[in-house]
Amino acid sequence: MPDEAQYWTWSQNLDWGYYSKPPGIAWQIALGTSLFGNTEFGVRFVSLLLPLGIALLLRSLVVDVTNDRKVGWVTAMAFILSPIGFVSSLFATTDGGMIFFWLLALLGYSRSLGSKKRFLVVGLIIAVGGLWKWMSYTLWIPILAFELWRRQKDRGHIIWGMILSCVGLLPSVFWNMSHDWPTFRHVFGTISVAHKAGSVPNFFDFLLAGVAFISPGFFLIGLPSLFRKNARLFLFQLVVCIIWGWMLGLSCFRKMQGNWAIAAQTTFFIMVGVSLARYVRWRSPLVISAAIISALLQLLIFVPPYIGGPLLAYSPLKSGLGNKRISSCFSRTGYRPGKDFLFASRYQDVSQLWFYGPEQKKVYFLNLHHLRKNQFCYWPGMSEECVGRDGFFVAFVVRSHARSLAARARRYIKELAPYFLRVDQPKIFYLEGSEESSLRAMVVIHAHHYRGTVPQSVDKY
Repeated sequence: MPDEAQYWTWSQNLDWGYYSKPPGIAWQIALGTSLFGNTEFGVRFVSLLLPLGIALLLRSLVVDVTNDRKVGWVTAMAFILSPIGFVSSLFATTDGGMIFFWLLALLGYSRSLGSKKRFLVVGLIIAVGGLWKWMSYTLWIPILAFELWRRQKDRGHIIWGMILSCVGLLPSVFWNMSHDWPTFRHVFGTISVAHKAGSVPNFFDFLLAGVAFISPGFFLIGLPSLFRKNARLFLFQLVVCIIWGWMLGLSCFRKMQGNWAIAAQTTFFIMVGVSLARYVRWRSPLVISAAIISALLQLLIFVPPYIGGPLLAYSPLKSGLGNKRISSCFSRTGYRPGKDFLFASRYQDVSQLWFYGPEQKKVYFLNLHHLRKNQFCYWPGMSEECVGRDGFFVAFVVRSHARSLAARARRYIKELAPYFLRVDQPKIFYLEGSEESSLRAMVVIHAHHYRGTVPQSVDKY
């Protein structure tokens, strides 16, 4: 997938931070590829292990609340069978590491409620989780609410825990200091309502996406426990209600991505475990039906790319179709690996072309369409390394109509002309299926003698 390929390019250039994310995902992928090479398995190796750890943490948390070990194991299996568990075990994303340390912090906090050092434990774990995603720091909000509800006298120690958790920000701060703070601009711009005031609110879509991540059957099973009065459960209810509720509130004003509340949605499986212990027998038809529905959701995600058909156009995996054909296509373009360079105008295209292109050679970003900044803007670009050389422009297109694809290819020629001495006619390669049925195509344009100029810089993050 494009984001996985992007994170892999980061792992090839290890640093203290990156444009849109902390460094944890790059370090994670670098570990996997150091063991298994720059392959899909190497990129995803650690991601295969994290959901197992998440499932075991959920099991421990459920056992702490219910004192039922069998229900703990059933809850762990429910998570693994859910779309959250299944997808997170297959793709290298920032969510896996963040969720693991999120649940570990909850476990450490809940098991040390009688100790004044609990905030230091939580702060240290949140600091590590923050290396994957800054969303980890929002865990302090429900913890603060829970402490106010408990009315304990030792809450002053929470300040030290919060200060300790900020250690996780230091690598990103160190990198941002020398790059004009792009990560902070990007993250705070993304979560602000004003940043996308013109975007369409998507409350119901965001809510349904969250229910789908959990699986509708498991959501219905766990819903009664979300309102159950239980002191041992209250912390986890606060996590789900505050974090997910906050995101749902924002979705009334702007578009929200479905995975932004994924930590709260994973915590919801504790509600599922409590319901299995109190309301529903885990061998009941309701639980079996929930597992079957969850399995069918996996099929809707993963089967269309293999069988084709009309569902393929709605598959979230369509942006990865035919990737393994990319390298072989270049044998028909005149591309010379030792002399020519590759470039694209979208960071997603740069990332996938870098991983699947000839020899996994560096690919450059040329911002033809004045898009927001990305990580490739902070590495040496074409104007520093490619002047006077021939380049091959590549664009991946998920197409719906042959005419729109041809028109787009002609537009690329006009856009490239100011930066090269001569631009050839485009070549189009269909990456899966035939020309008539292919959903994804690759446009390749040979551009001769790069002049060394670039489009005007943008100030969008």
